[in-house]
Amino acid sequence: MIDDTKKRAKTEAIVESAPIKDQEIQDIDLGFVEKKKFRIGGDFNRMLELNISDMNIYVRYKEVISKLRNFAEEASKKITELPDLEKEENTYEEISTVADFLEDIDTKMRSLMDYLFDSNVSEVCAPSGNMFDPVDGEFRYEKIIGTLAKLYTTGFEDEIKKFEKKAAKHTSKYTKKYHN
Repeated sequence: MIDDTKKRAKTEAIVESAPIKDQEIQDIDLGFVEKKKFRIGGDFNRMLELNISDMNIYVRYKEVISKLRNFAEEASKKITELPDLEKEENTYEEISTVADFLEDIDTKMRSLMDYLFDSNVSEVCAPSGNMFDPVDGEFRYEKIIGTLAKLYTTGFEDEIKKFEKKAAKHTSKYTKKYHN
């Protein structure tokens, strides 16, 4: 016979436990603020909360930066292939296919940006436009990363600069082509 006394005891304990009431919960203040609030463009409707001492941002950056670059390059290539909207032979389906493709890339890039900063960065920093839009000679996502990196107390901005310098050897042929 199998002894299931421990298993039965755990199950009975779960069944017998009463629901937790608010007055039974005690809050603990660890003495530090996890996230800081930043307002974008003076607009109180665009408030961003970031944990500026988050060391895991390095891990997430390493995971997402090549994906973001690849998506931006795909979008740039697709944009150069856009059909001439003034020509009548372009069908609604052709234009719609390109639009759907670009929308899908933007959605994926927004998700990666939110993951990178562990916050709703894409919604707050870029409520309109696309992550691959050109802004001051760089892609919008690059502009956002560069600006937000300066806020971190972890030296994240310096690490990005080092990484960009190394990566430039491999990506300069793409970025020069699409940023000019």
